[in-house]
Amino acid sequence: MFYGITFALILFSYCMQLVGDIPFCHNLRQTAAIAGKERIYRDAYGSYVAETPFSWQEVTQKLVTKSAQFGRTVEGLKVYRRYMNGIKKEWKSIDSYCKHRYLKYPYSIQTENGKMIKYVKDDAISPVKSGMVLERNNYPYHLSPGIGHYVVWSVRNQSMATYQKFVNERFPSNAYDVIVFENMEESKSVKSVVHVHAFVRTKKLNLCSLRTHLVSRNYYYFLLL
Repeated sequence: MFYGITFALILFSYCMQLVGDIPFCHNLRQTAAIAGKERIYRDAYGSYVAETPFSWQEVTQKLVTKSAQFGRTVEGLKVYRRYMNGIKKEWKSIDSYCKHRYLKYPYSIQTENGKMIKYVKDDAISPVKSGMVLERNNYPYHLSPGIGHYVVWSVRNQSMATYQKFVNERFPSNAYDVIVFENMEESKSVKSVVHVHAFVRTKKLNLCSLRTHLVSRNYYYFLLL
């Protein structure tokens, strides 16, 4: 009797987690979030601000409808701007910094108005053998908990399938959901360095895999009661 009740509680808790993935429930949350006002807007600097986090389903819908405009929180943008302003004091451009920081292009130094400025020459060559690197975005968009935001930096343009495969090498498709996309030109803060965004989350278990999940958690003997 005790084990039966325990299993029932475990099953109920697990099913409640699954509710978050039911489209109807997502739609309810989305409707409540946008009631009476816009979800996203541009601030005085022209940057997108997201007032509420985007769920996985909302992200997917935005990409399907080609309206991939994502924003950061107000506080996140403040931190991001401080970071960008710091780079501009030391580097000739944000793009030069990103080429060196992520793709390891060697940089040169020139003097401008008596100040030493770093930059990457046009003929510089990246030593990154694969031509791509995957980095966590330290200034992510406003996303629901459990969604990781990464950036693929590339020496040259690649197909989206190539980027997807590259991300899946680190986040296998049997364990993770991965969405790879490129921002619209107007939304890019780095213009001349090839990069795409990747949203990643651990795959959600479904009811069909509940038995396997319970076995892996040593709950299998409850099923025998």
